[in-house]
Amino acid sequence: WISSINFTDDIPVSLKIIEEKSDPYRKIRNTFRYLMGNLYDFNHKTDTVPYEHLWEIDQWALNKLHRLIDKTTRAYEDFEFYKAFRLFYEFCVVEMSSFYLDILKDRVYTFAKNSKARRSAQTVMSEILVNLTKLVAPILVHTAEEIWKFIPGEKETASGSSGSSALSGPAEQFGPEITALNHSASSGAEPAEALPKGSPQSVHLSEWPQINRNYTSDELETKWQKLIRIRLDVARELEKLRKSKTIGSALESEVTLFTENKELTDFLKQYQLDLPMIFIVSDVKLLDQKPANAVAGQEIPELFISVAQSKHQKCERCWNYRESVGKNKELPTLCNRCGDVIKEMTVSGIN
Repeated sequence: WISSINFTDDIPVSLKIIEEKSDPYRKIRNTFRYLMGNLYDFNHKTDTVPYEHLWEIDQWALNKLHRLIDKTTRAYEDFEFYKAFRLFYEFCVVEMSSFYLDILKDRVYTFAKNSKARRSAQTVMSEILVNLTKLVAPILVHTAEEIWKFIPGEKETASGSSGSSALSGPAEQFGPEITALNHSASSGAEPAEALPKGSPQSVHLSEWPQINRNYTSDELETKWQKLIRIRLDVARELEKLRKSKTIGSALESEVTLFTENKELTDFLKQYQLDLPMIFIVSDVKLLDQKPANAVAGQEIPELFISVAQSKHQKCERCWNYRESVGKNKELPTLCNRCGDVIKEMTVSGIN
């Protein structure tokens, strides 16, 4: 509570004000739960994907993380703790939970376990988890320490030798998914390890995060800000379908886009294969003619958007509505992508 207030001004206080701060805390904590829960099988020594091979959206997330490191460090150095709090709160809620981590669900839950696409996401989630824990540590002292203990990897013991991560704590506080981190070492697989070997036993003994300028890009920032604005316009139209009870989930829909702006057309074509992922819908089409029921965007007025319920069947594994569902005789309830993953798992003997 106190860290969110500018202490150079008069400080209002009441039970209601203090209680209201519990909601931001829970949202920050839930972001950490998501990150930890999806790193149960990630080993940074064997699974890390080099920056140049990361998906562009993952590079964007790294860009946002390192901009956060820069701004938060300056806020702490200037004793503007309320700015630091606001920065990492907005990072967790707006840029991570409401956008990046929401988009990642399809990739981390349904792609092949060892696929480059899934490992690309985990590489960045690991980087975010470790650095974000350090950034919040001066304010969320005890929470950051508890998170650090649950991050998989070998840490230095009090004597300076390396020991396994301190995972034997009240795991229930972070939810059942975090207990999965305990099982990787005993399963016969390479143990999960998001921290480098020999990391400090306490987050408060670790080195402060340093900004990597190679990970920040104004060009990437501009591109994805534009995609986010397009996504807002599409989401506004999808919400109309939800309110009319035409669809329940965005995945039940398909989106059609049209624009006479050549620059915008070229931009959309550049990301055409990624647009279903970004919008979290089953299909996106770009048309040369304006659909009869298309609506102009509010964020980008030259973009016309039409949304409709998908005519295809639902894949029971990824929940996307795809034309390929029902065409595979061996796996009739799955789409081609999920069918390929299941076949790979069967060949590899993965449960």
